[in-house]
Amino acid sequence: MRHILKCLVTFSCISLLTGCVIKKTSNVPIEDYTNIAGTPAYILNNPAPEPEALHAHVLSCTDSTEHRLKIVNGILKTTGGLTAATGILSLVSISASGGILAPLFIPIYATMTAIGGGLYVSANATETYREYTTMEKCLERQGYEVVFISTEENEP
Repeated sequence: MRHILKCLVTFSCISLLTGCVIKKTSNVPIEDYTNIAGTPAYILNNPAPEPEALHAHVLSCTDSTEHRLKIVNGILKTTGGLTAATGILSLVSISASGGILAPLFIPIYATMTAIGGGLYVSANATETYREYTTMEKCLERQGYEVVFISTEENEP
């Protein structure tokens, strides 16, 4: 009975906390922002930035973050790929050789393979996001107010 009560209290707390998270969107006129070409990032036009200075700052931020992003993406993809490959090779080896301890090691290496594959796939999927957020942080350090505006229409 006590276990059921603890589960109900935990479930209620989690439901309450997740219910507090509200998707907040604001309708801001797009004319108040200047688009950074080729990105979903916009800079507030209050005061309006000079195009030459903005272009120079965007280029400097892109140059400073490009090398760092390549290193981070390379580390994540290499770590994930090697972990997944090691797990697969170990699974094949244990499955082929069998033995008394095989049932103990198979779940371990299967989990290792899944984690490595997940790391590789997530590094691939978030590569563009990391690029934009790094550029956003760099431009905000230079005094710009940067936002991401989704121009996609939501279906009712």
